[in-house]
Amino acid sequence: MAKSPNFIGIWDIDQTVRDSTEDWPAINRFANAIYHIIGHRFGEFPEQSILSLESATDFTVAKDLANFALQQGWGESYYHSINFEWDKLSFEKRKTLAETIITYADLFFNKYKRAGLSFEMPGARDTLDYILHIGGVNYECSGNSELIASVKLEDLGLSSKFQSFLRKTPLGPIRYLSGSHGEQGSRSEIIGQTLSYASEKYGEDISDRAVYFGDRPGDVIAAKKAGIPIVFINPNIDFGSRYNRIITEYIEQNKCLHVSTLKDTKVKSFIDRLSVSTV
Repeated sequence: MAKSPNFIGIWDIDQTVRDSTEDWPAINRFANAIYHIIGHRFGEFPEQSILSLESATDFTVAKDLANFALQQGWGESYYHSINFEWDKLSFEKRKTLAETIITYADLFFNKYKRAGLSFEMPGARDTLDYILHIGGVNYECSGNSELIASVKLEDLGLSSKFQSFLRKTPLGPIRYLSGSHGEQGSRSEIIGQTLSYASEKYGEDISDRAVYFGDRPGDVIAAKKAGIPIVFINPNIDFGSRYNRIITEYIEQNKCLHVSTLKDTKVKSFIDRLSVSTV
Protein backbone atom coordinates (compact mmCIF):
# COMPACT_ATOMS: atom_id res chain seq x y z
CA MET A 1 0.00 0.00 0.00
CA ALA A 2 1.30 3.47 -0.90
CA LYS A 3 2.77 5.64 1.85
CA SER A 4 0.28 8.23 3.04
CA PRO A 5 1.00 11.78 1.86
CA ASN A 6 1.46 14.69 4.25
CA PHE A 7 -1.05 16.80 2.36
CA ILE A 8 -3.76 16.32 -0.28
CA GLY A 9 -4.36 19.17 -2.71
CA ILE A 10 -7.69 18.78 -4.55
CA TRP A 11 -7.87 21.18 -7.48
CA ASP A 12 -10.35 22.93 -9.68
CA ILE A 13 -8.80 23.83 -13.07
CA ASP A 14 -10.39 26.84 -14.76
CA GLN A 15 -9.41 30.16 -13.18
CA THR A 16 -7.60 28.21 -10.44
CA VAL A 17 -4.80 26.50 -12.38
CA ARG A 18 -5.59 27.63 -15.93
CA ASP A 19 -6.62 31.06 -17.18
CA SER A 20 -9.76 30.41 -19.20
CA THR A 21 -11.05 33.98 -19.61
CA GLU A 22 -10.32 34.05 -23.36
CA ASP A 23 -11.04 30.38 -23.97
CA TRP A 24 -13.77 30.55 -26.63
CA PRO A 25 -13.56 26.80 -27.51
CA ALA A 26 -14.31 25.88 -23.89
CA ILE A 27 -17.01 28.53 -23.54
CA ASN A 28 -18.72 27.57 -26.81
CA ARG A 29 -18.39 23.80 -26.67
CA PHE A 30 -21.85 23.18 -25.21
CA ALA A 31 -23.47 25.61 -27.65
CA ASN A 32 -21.84 23.73 -30.52
CA ALA A 33 -22.90 20.37 -29.10
CA ILE A 34 -26.53 21.45 -28.74
CA TYR A 35 -26.61 22.76 -32.31
CA HIS A 36 -25.17 19.58 -33.85
CA ILE A 37 -27.20 17.15 -31.76
CA ILE A 38 -30.54 18.92 -31.45
CA GLY A 39 -30.49 21.54 -34.19
CA HIS A 40 -31.26 24.52 -31.96
CA ARG A 41 -28.95 27.45 -31.44
CA PHE A 42 -27.89 27.88 -27.83
CA GLY A 43 -29.40 31.36 -27.75
CA GLU A 44 -32.85 29.78 -28.01
CA PHE A 45 -32.44 28.27 -24.53
CA PRO A 46 -33.36 30.31 -21.43
CA GLU A 47 -29.95 29.34 -20.00
CA GLN A 48 -30.16 31.08 -16.64
CA SER A 49 -33.45 29.37 -15.77
CA ILE A 50 -32.40 25.82 -16.62
CA LEU A 51 -28.74 25.54 -15.64
CA SER A 52 -27.53 24.73 -12.11
CA LEU A 53 -24.76 27.32 -12.26
CA GLU A 54 -23.92 27.56 -8.56
CA SER A 55 -21.72 24.46 -8.59
CA ALA A 56 -22.00 23.46 -12.24
CA THR A 57 -19.94 20.63 -13.68
CA ASP A 58 -19.81 19.43 -17.28
CA PHE A 59 -22.27 16.69 -16.39
CA THR A 60 -24.78 18.88 -14.53
CA VAL A 61 -24.78 21.42 -17.38
CA ALA A 62 -25.25 18.67 -19.96
CA LYS A 63 -27.96 17.00 -17.85
CA ASP A 64 -29.88 20.27 -17.46
CA LEU A 65 -29.65 20.97 -21.18
CA ALA A 66 -30.68 17.40 -22.03
CA ASN A 67 -33.66 17.49 -19.68
CA PHE A 68 -34.84 20.80 -21.09
CA ALA A 69 -34.40 19.64 -24.70
CA LEU A 70 -36.33 16.42 -24.11
CA GLN A 71 -39.12 18.31 -22.35
CA GLN A 72 -39.45 20.40 -25.50
CA GLY A 73 -39.46 17.29 -27.70
CA TRP A 74 -36.23 18.32 -29.43
CA GLY A 75 -33.55 16.00 -30.69
CA GLU A 76 -35.30 12.66 -30.26
CA SER A 77 -34.00 11.35 -33.59
CA TYR A 78 -30.47 12.13 -32.41
CA TYR A 79 -30.80 10.33 -29.11
CA HIS A 80 -29.09 6.99 -29.82
CA SER A 81 -26.24 7.75 -32.21
CA ILE A 82 -23.36 10.08 -32.85
CA ASN A 83 -22.49 10.57 -36.52
CA PHE A 84 -19.65 13.00 -36.17
CA GLU A 85 -17.74 14.50 -39.09
CA TRP A 86 -14.40 14.39 -37.25
CA ASP A 87 -13.98 10.61 -37.61
CA LYS A 88 -10.55 10.40 -36.03
CA LEU A 89 -11.92 12.01 -32.87
CA SER A 90 -15.05 9.90 -32.58
CA PHE A 91 -15.73 7.98 -29.38
CA GLU A 92 -18.02 5.05 -28.68
CA LYS A 93 -21.75 5.68 -28.83
CA ARG A 94 -23.19 6.96 -25.56
CA LYS A 95 -26.44 5.78 -24.02
CA THR A 96 -27.86 9.08 -22.83
CA LEU A 97 -28.35 12.48 -24.38
CA ALA A 98 -26.40 14.10 -21.54
CA GLU A 99 -23.39 11.92 -22.28
CA THR A 100 -23.80 12.61 -25.99
CA ILE A 101 -23.71 16.35 -25.32
CA ILE A 102 -20.50 15.94 -23.30
CA THR A 103 -18.97 13.85 -26.10
CA TYR A 104 -19.72 16.50 -28.74
CA ALA A 105 -18.47 19.23 -26.42
CA ASP A 106 -15.20 17.35 -25.82
CA LEU A 107 -14.63 16.78 -29.53
CA PHE A 108 -15.32 20.42 -30.34
CA PHE A 109 -12.87 21.56 -27.66
CA ASN A 110 -10.16 19.21 -28.92
CA LYS A 111 -10.56 20.35 -32.52
CA TYR A 112 -10.48 24.05 -31.78
CA LYS A 113 -8.61 24.39 -28.48
CA ARG A 114 -5.99 27.12 -28.40
CA ALA A 115 -2.99 24.84 -28.88
CA GLY A 116 0.05 26.41 -27.25
CA LEU A 117 -1.97 29.40 -26.04
CA SER A 118 -3.01 28.18 -22.61
CA PHE A 119 -1.89 30.28 -19.66
CA GLU A 120 -1.33 29.38 -16.02
CA MET A 121 -2.93 31.31 -13.22
CA PRO A 122 -0.32 33.19 -11.16
CA GLY A 123 1.25 31.03 -8.49
CA ALA A 124 -0.44 27.78 -9.56
CA ARG A 125 2.70 25.92 -10.68
CA ASP A 126 4.65 27.05 -7.62
CA THR A 127 1.87 25.92 -5.26
CA LEU A 128 1.60 22.52 -6.96
CA ASP A 129 5.37 22.12 -6.66
CA TYR A 130 5.34 23.17 -3.01
CA ILE A 131 2.73 20.52 -2.16
CA LEU A 132 4.92 17.87 -3.80
CA HIS A 133 8.00 19.27 -2.02
CA ILE A 134 6.48 18.79 1.44
CA GLY A 135 5.47 15.20 0.66
CA GLY A 136 1.95 15.90 -0.53
CA VAL A 137 0.01 14.89 -3.64
CA ASN A 138 -2.35 16.71 -6.00
CA TYR A 139 -5.65 15.49 -7.42
CA GLU A 140 -7.69 17.17 -10.15
CA CYS A 141 -11.32 17.49 -9.13
CA SER A 142 -12.97 20.03 -11.43
CA GLY A 143 -16.25 20.24 -13.27
CA ASN A 144 -14.49 19.29 -16.52
CA SER A 145 -14.99 15.94 -18.16
CA GLU A 146 -12.05 13.58 -17.66
CA LEU A 147 -10.74 14.05 -21.19
CA ILE A 148 -10.90 17.85 -21.20
CA ALA A 149 -9.32 18.09 -17.74
CA SER A 150 -6.46 15.89 -18.90
CA VAL A 151 -5.89 17.80 -22.14
CA LYS A 152 -5.97 21.20 -20.41
CA LEU A 153 -3.30 20.21 -17.88
CA GLU A 154 -1.22 18.46 -20.56
CA ASP A 155 -1.23 21.68 -22.63
CA LEU A 156 0.13 23.57 -19.63
CA GLY A 157 2.78 20.96 -18.92
CA LEU A 158 1.26 20.36 -15.48
CA SER A 159 -0.23 16.88 -15.74
CA SER A 160 2.88 15.30 -14.18
CA LYS A 161 2.17 17.24 -10.98
CA PHE A 162 -1.12 15.37 -10.49
CA GLN A 163 -1.86 11.75 -9.70
CA SER A 164 -2.42 10.29 -13.16
CA PHE A 165 -2.03 7.38 -15.56
CA LEU A 166 -1.55 6.96 -19.32
CA ARG A 167 -4.40 5.76 -21.53
CA LYS A 168 -4.60 5.17 -25.28
CA THR A 169 -7.36 7.24 -26.93
CA PRO A 170 -8.39 8.21 -30.50
CA LEU A 171 -6.34 11.37 -29.87
CA GLY A 172 -3.22 9.34 -29.06
CA PRO A 173 -1.79 8.53 -25.59
CA ILE A 174 -3.18 10.92 -23.01
CA ARG A 175 -2.20 11.14 -19.35
CA TYR A 176 -5.54 10.79 -17.59
CA LEU A 177 -6.10 12.03 -14.07
CA SER A 178 -6.84 9.91 -11.02
CA GLY A 179 -9.79 11.03 -8.93
CA SER A 180 -13.23 12.23 -9.93
CA HIS A 181 -14.46 14.51 -12.69
CA GLY A 182 -17.40 16.48 -13.97
CA GLU A 183 -19.19 13.45 -15.45
CA GLN A 184 -19.64 12.00 -11.98
CA GLY A 185 -21.94 14.36 -10.11
CA SER A 186 -22.07 17.73 -8.43
CA ARG A 187 -18.91 19.47 -7.28
CA SER A 188 -19.31 18.46 -3.63
CA GLU A 189 -19.98 14.86 -4.73
CA ILE A 190 -16.84 14.65 -6.85
CA ILE A 191 -14.77 16.11 -4.00
CA GLY A 192 -16.21 13.38 -1.74
CA GLN A 193 -15.46 10.71 -4.35
CA THR A 194 -11.86 11.91 -4.62
CA LEU A 195 -11.47 11.77 -0.83
CA SER A 196 -12.86 8.22 -0.82
CA TYR A 197 -10.57 7.20 -3.68
CA ALA A 198 -7.48 8.59 -1.93
CA SER A 199 -8.44 7.14 1.47
CA GLU A 200 -8.84 3.70 -0.09
CA LYS A 201 -5.52 4.03 -1.91
CA TYR A 202 -3.60 4.96 1.24
CA GLY A 203 -5.53 2.74 3.64
CA GLU A 204 -6.63 5.49 6.01
CA ASP A 205 -8.89 8.52 6.22
CA ILE A 206 -6.93 11.37 4.64
CA SER A 207 -9.63 14.06 4.93
CA ASP A 208 -7.75 15.63 7.87
CA ARG A 209 -5.04 16.84 5.46
CA ALA A 210 -7.12 17.56 2.35
CA VAL A 211 -7.73 21.07 0.99
CA TYR A 212 -9.73 22.14 -2.04
CA PHE A 213 -8.42 24.90 -4.33
CA GLY A 214 -11.17 26.77 -6.19
CA ASP A 215 -12.15 30.17 -7.53
CA ARG A 216 -15.94 30.47 -7.23
CA PRO A 217 -18.22 31.05 -4.25
CA GLY A 218 -19.92 27.78 -5.19
CA ASP A 219 -16.58 26.06 -4.60
CA VAL A 220 -16.63 27.26 -0.99
CA ILE A 221 -20.09 25.73 -0.56
CA ALA A 222 -18.92 22.48 -2.18
CA ALA A 223 -15.85 22.26 0.08
CA LYS A 224 -18.01 22.95 3.13
CA LYS A 225 -20.47 20.21 2.12
CA ALA A 226 -17.54 17.82 1.63
CA GLY A 227 -16.20 18.77 5.07
CA ILE A 228 -12.76 20.05 4.03
CA PRO A 229 -11.05 23.46 4.00
CA ILE A 230 -10.59 25.54 0.86
CA VAL A 231 -8.11 28.02 -0.56
CA PHE A 232 -10.52 30.38 -2.30
CA ILE A 233 -8.72 32.30 -5.08
CA ASN A 234 -10.77 35.28 -6.21
CA PRO A 235 -9.87 39.00 -6.28
CA ASN A 236 -13.43 40.05 -5.48
CA ILE A 237 -14.58 40.71 -1.93
CA ASP A 238 -18.35 41.07 -2.38
CA PHE A 239 -20.38 38.10 -3.68
CA GLY A 240 -23.81 39.04 -2.40
CA SER A 241 -25.18 38.64 1.11
CA ARG A 242 -25.75 34.87 0.97
CA TYR A 243 -22.29 33.99 -0.30
CA ASN A 244 -20.62 36.61 1.88
CA ARG A 245 -22.18 35.05 4.99
CA ILE A 246 -21.11 31.51 4.07
CA ILE A 247 -17.56 32.59 3.15
CA THR A 248 -17.18 34.70 6.29
CA GLU A 249 -18.39 31.84 8.50
CA TYR A 250 -15.92 29.42 6.92
CA ILE A 251 -13.07 31.92 7.30
CA GLU A 252 -13.96 32.39 10.98
CA GLN A 253 -13.78 28.61 11.43
CA ASN A 254 -10.25 28.69 9.96
CA LYS A 255 -11.53 26.49 7.14
CA CYS A 256 -11.29 29.05 4.32
CA LEU A 257 -8.36 31.15 3.13
CA HIS A 258 -9.54 33.87 0.73
CA VAL A 259 -6.72 35.26 -1.44
CA SER A 260 -6.55 37.22 -4.70
CA THR A 261 -3.84 34.98 -6.14
CA LEU A 262 -1.93 31.83 -5.25
CA LYS A 263 1.20 33.98 -5.09
CA ASP A 264 -0.03 35.28 -1.72
CA THR A 265 2.44 34.13 0.98
CA LYS A 266 -0.47 33.09 3.22
CA VAL A 267 -1.18 30.13 0.89
CA LYS A 268 1.94 28.19 1.89
CA SER A 269 1.35 28.98 5.57
CA PHE A 270 -2.19 27.62 5.24
CA ILE A 271 -0.85 24.44 3.59
CA ASP A 272 1.80 24.02 6.30
CA ARG A 273 -0.80 24.37 9.06
CA LEU A 274 -3.02 21.66 7.58
CA SER A 275 -0.30 19.20 6.55
CA VAL A 276 0.53 16.29 8.84
CA SER A 277 3.67 14.29 9.49
CA THR A 278 3.44 10.69 8.32
CA VAL A 279 6.95 9.70 9.37
